Order: sequence, then structure tokens, then C-alpha cells
Amino acid sequence: MWRSAPLHLRVFIGSPGDVEEERAQAIRILTELPQISPWLKNRVTFGVQSWSRDRDPMEANADGQESVSKNLPNPRECDLTVIILWNRLGTPLPPEKLKRDGSRYGSGTEWEFEDARQAGKPIYLYVRKQGPDPPKAAEDRAQREALNAFLSRLTNRDGSIRGARNEYETVEQFRRIFSNHIDAYASKAVTRRKFLVTAAWVLAIAGAAAAGALGLVKVTRKPTVTVDSVSDGILYPAIGQARFDKVAYTISGAEGRIQASMEVAVDSNRLFADHGVILRKDIKESSGSVPLIVRTESLNGSSHWQGWVRIVLKGESGLNATSEPRRLEAWP
Repeated sequence: MWRSAPLHLRVFIGSPGDVEEERAQAIRILTELPQISPWLKNRVTFGVQSWSRDRDPMEANADGQESVSKNLPNPRECDLTVIILWNRLGTPLPPEKLKRDGSRYGSGTEWEFEDARQAGKPIYLYVRKQGPDPPKAAEDRAQREALNAFLSRLTNRDGSIRGARNEYETVEQFRRIFSNHIDAYASKAVTRRKFLVTAAWVLAIAGAAAAGALGLVKVTRKPTVTVDSVSDGILYPAIGQARFDKVAYTISGAEGRIQASMEVAVDSNRLFADHGVILRKDIKESSGSVPLIVRTESLNGSSHWQGWVRIVLKGESGLNATSEPRRLEAWP
């Protein structure tokens, strides 16, 4: 079965020096997740853009941010920017580097945040909760004040949120949260790409047919469709999803243009919900498999999810067919 090349996503990581453990965990997750996630394996790769003192030189005739930008793509050039903060915002940039409103950047990390924001790129902001006691050293107090001033700008005067952040208390908690977030982000990107590729392919088929290069044959007898097997699902309670790597199907008896859609039923009421077109082509016989993501909504903390899946065919001349439902089961 033909498979497109993996989707490559560039992720920029910006952070001051007091969150090196979190930065290391983020890089590790981005490196390992495509290899251990059954949903992402062979479907996505990450290009991690993160400054390293062991690899990227700092130039004496340039400020720190200029040196970083010479060795890494800017956040606006990446698919996702990740900012991690705790007690520091970082070293202020020179006074000649100003924001659009004429104020100075509090640090290179703030510049990276603004660079991604102005380009309309997604930003995941992670903030470790600060301790109750104020820092004793003057420099540390100044850093915390700068950080809190930056964070306050993400909240409107009426208390409403202008820019959301993800708070955590320990490195281990950060690892769990970040892993779930990146897994969900990549899964959505892969699904979105699949639909875009499918739509382009369908338009190409339609264009060829309009030009007379592809003659459509009417369906002359009722087709049949079966769901042959379903892989065991993986349940992600924290993000409200159940994922199945393969739903295998067989279509027979069809002659002409066939559209196949996958539908899923929730265990409690067997009401089927459309999960989109999985096949639209001229066909006589076909078999294959497709992945499936099911929104489980309010199953946070659950250890098991059940449902059904079926495939519906729509052919020319009103000759349609529906498979028998097949059981879906997912565990964490």
C-alpha cells in the first residue's frame, strides 16, 4: 500500500538557563516519540531547533540573540515554538533592539516568543510554579520581576486570558504534560495533512474525468463491504482520544465510482457519527486499512473505552452498502 513520506515538523525551543532539565526532556520527547508512538511512527519526524552551548558558538561582535539566529532558524520559520520559563526571563537585548511599541525586549526568549506570535505561529508556553519566598540576590529578584512583568502582559486588565500558559510543578510533571501535548499536536498535523492530500488526489481524478481521460462506469450491482479486523486501540484519557492504528476493510462487487466513509458508534447509544471519507475512486475490488482517531471526551481517568465502527459505501445509481459493525476497544 502506497504511503507518503513522513511529515516533517520543525519545533523551536526557547528558554533561559534555569530550565535546562525541562529543555533536555523536551528534546528527548521530540526525538523519541515518533519511534515509540504507534500512531506517529513512519508518519512524522521532528526537527528540533534549540541552541546548545556545546554546538553553537557565541560571537564576540554580535549580541546573544544575533548569534543564536545565525545558527538556528527563527521561530517564525518553524511549525511550533515551545517556550519554557521558571524564575528567569533571560538577558535583556541591547537598547537598539526594540519592539513595535518602542519598548525593549526583556530577553532573547521574549524576542523568540514575539517572533513566533507576530508570524501567527502556534506557541506552547510552559511555566514552572515559583516558590513562595522571593529571591535574596538582587539579580535574581530583577529576573523574577522581569518574568512576572512578561507574564502579566498575557492577561488583560479585567483578568481575562490574552495568552494561555501551561503550568507545572516538577520536571516529571512537565515531561508528562509536554509528551501528551506534542503527541496530540503531531496527530492533528498528520490527520490534517492526510485530508489535504486526499482532497488534492480526488480533485486530480475529477479533473482527469472531466477531460475525458477517465471514463466512469455506473454501478450495476449492489456492492458489499466488510470490516475485516481492527487493531487494539490506545486510550489517551488526558487528551480525550482513542487511537486505532488499523481498521482493515474489503470492498467487493463494485463497478464504478465508490465513496467509502467510516462511522463510529459510542458504546452507550450506538449512534453512529461520520468520521470522514476514507476512499473515493473507481474500483471493482479493493482491500486496505486506515487509521482511526475517536474523540472520547469525558473519559479522563478511565481505563477502558468501547465502541463500534462500520464502513458505508455510496455508489452511483443509488446502489449503496453498509458493513456490519465491528467492536472497538482501547486501553491506556
